Amino acid sequence: MNQSKLTAVPQSNWGATGISLVVEESVVKIEYDCANGEIDRKLTINENGEFYADGFHTVESFGPVRVDNPPKPQPAHYEGKISGDTMMLKVTLTETKEKIADYTLERGKTPRLHKCL
Repeated sequence: MNQSKLTAVPQSNWGATGISLVVEESVVKIEYDCANGEIDRKLTINENGEFYADGFHTVESFGPVRVDNPPKPQPAHYEGKISGDTMMLKVTLTETKEKIADYTLERGKTPRLHKCL
């Protein structure tokens, strides 16, 4: 990706069934039904609207979380494309190459999350 033609994604909220993605000034926070994720840098897109970023994905469990055994973040790769108010997002665990999911999110849409309890 050509570094000289990157544009920062403005602060915004994106949503879909099963996912919420919040672009902040210097971090992206992701919440899924039973997991969460983070990209700890500014999200940028190339001239085609594509982005590639590394971050973390943490699987949540049902019931209470033990203080001595909290969920462990796993390195993850986030890639996708923004076109207008639509974002295509693919999440893959870096170490195992396990594909978590593909999502289609909309800017400003209220997410529908069913949290693990």
